[in-house]
Amino acid sequence: MFNNPTHMSLPAPSEVHLWHVPLQRSAARFSQLLSQDERARADRRVGDRRDAFIAAHVSTRLILARYLACPPENVPLASPPGERPTVDDRYLSFSLSHTEGSAVVAVGQGTIGVDLEQVEAIPPDEVEGMADFILTSAEQVELRRRQPRERQTELVRAWSRKEAVLKACGVGLSQAVMADISIQRTTDGGHTASMVGDAQLFHVEDIDLGPDYVGAIATGRLSSVVTSLNFEAVAA
Repeated sequence: MFNNPTHMSLPAPSEVHLWHVPLQRSAARFSQLLSQDERARADRRVGDRRDAFIAAHVSTRLILARYLACPPENVPLASPPGERPTVDDRYLSFSLSHTEGSAVVAVGQGTIGVDLEQVEAIPPDEVEGMADFILTSAEQVELRRRQPRERQTELVRAWSRKEAVLKACGVGLSQAVMADISIQRTTDGGHTASMVGDAQLFHVEDIDLGPDYVGAIATGRLSSVVTSLNFEAVAA
């Protein structure tokens, strides 16, 4: 059965709850908690990819259910075609990202986006070519100043920051160009991001989940406080 007893208060407007969810168990038997659309999307995957999708989305429902005080299968999620999933709630917003073995779920109020990538997401021999797609001209100059062994991680980190911004904007890679997003370091060690032709600034903060992953969270508030939380997705 599920161990989901804890009610969570909604984060303050300036706060984001960042949940880390290890995806280490098969969750196929819990697919009944998902909507028909979610199950159909899961069934377009096979094997471990299907199980990881189900585990991440079941965990997201369990997490959101804590804030909404409802059963996980009743969390009012919507997944419009070509858009990121949203929750039908006046205040609550969330963002989900998962990769092999791990997921993150960001919960807050207002504009929010999160991304998680494996460091090996871009092979070393593709760094130079991918940099043209991901980075602005100034960012490419900065990357070339790095030691060759550092460039892979830094490029994947840049990818993750920009992917988080796109999720916060509610758009996908098919609708935007990553090189049109400029990332600037702030004096406090964080980052701000802006898109060409758009005056809005985003606060971007890196996520630390160990040496195998890079991640980032983006919000529309420039003073967001991120509180990290751990979640055991499935209890035996």
